[in-house]
Amino acid sequence: MESNNELKKGIWPIMLIFSLLGLVLIFIHDQFITGLVNKTTITGLIILRELGMGLIVAGVVGLVFEQLAHSHLIGKALDNISQNLNNAQQTQNKLLDNLEERVNKVGNEIVMTSGMLRNATKVGIEAVYNGREEDFHRDLARTIKEAKGLVRIIGISLADCCGYWGGKSLIHEEVEMRMKNTDLNDKFQILYADPEKDGLRTRAKYEHPGIEYKETRAYRQTYAKISETLIIAEEPIRNKKVEIKLYGDTPLCFLIITEDRLFVEHYHFSARGGQNLILSIKCKTSLFRFYEEHFEALWRDSIEPDKDKYCASFSENKK
Repeated sequence: MESNNELKKGIWPIMLIFSLLGLVLIFIHDQFITGLVNKTTITGLIILRELGMGLIVAGVVGLVFEQLAHSHLIGKALDNISQNLNNAQQTQNKLLDNLEERVNKVGNEIVMTSGMLRNATKVGIEAVYNGREEDFHRDLARTIKEAKGLVRIIGISLADCCGYWGGKSLIHEEVEMRMKNTDLNDKFQILYADPEKDGLRTRAKYEHPGIEYKETRAYRQTYAKISETLIIAEEPIRNKKVEIKLYGDTPLCFLIITEDRLFVEHYHFSARGGQNLILSIKCKTSLFRFYEEHFEALWRDSIEPDKDKYCASFSENKK
């Protein structure tokens, strides 16, 4: 609106000058035209009069146009532009306020997350997996492939690692290749839940409520996996590359330990194995050592499976 007023101040004086100059030219004509006989002079005065009339008309028309057109058209357009600019400024301010709020929120989350990561790294946690999804299978298969020396495994049926119940995965392939290679240092210690003991029976009661124990998947799958692994690893067991034992306590976790890292998933009664968070923990940390001691304690109290018993019952329990 201020620019509109400035424009008015610039146009009005010009229009007034035009009108006044026109009046002056007409006045000159009227004063000197009387009594003249020289045609050239008369013609010049007539031209001055016509020019004066034109200037008066231009000035008046300009003033009227400025008042009507500028005030109602151009002035309105300028007012609209000014209003739009104000609206745009308000919108921009809102967006900037919203952006600032989001940046502050993200910043707080980053600070909180960095604190969590710092604490996790401090105790040796390298990665967290949302259950046994593709990234977990990929990393575990690579870890088994690259492992040197002893690999220790404990779980319930170990369906993701050993035997072929439910299909053969990349992890199964890496485990089997490692069992059957010629390097006698590539050893396994494998602990299955003993299907004949109360520990797995307790687990099955919560996992398969209302079903006869020996009809549950927990019992039948574990029995089958033990049988399959005994058959697949027959020669490596003979060569002492593979040791298989059974533990009778209630299963607490799925655990794989190599010389570099371990993977652990804790069991609870509200979800089946594979549905919980899995941690990857690097070696040479106190947390790594705690899980090693957990495995060693169960290994000391475990028993070797009766191969003839399990292999004879293999076909029946897989039905």
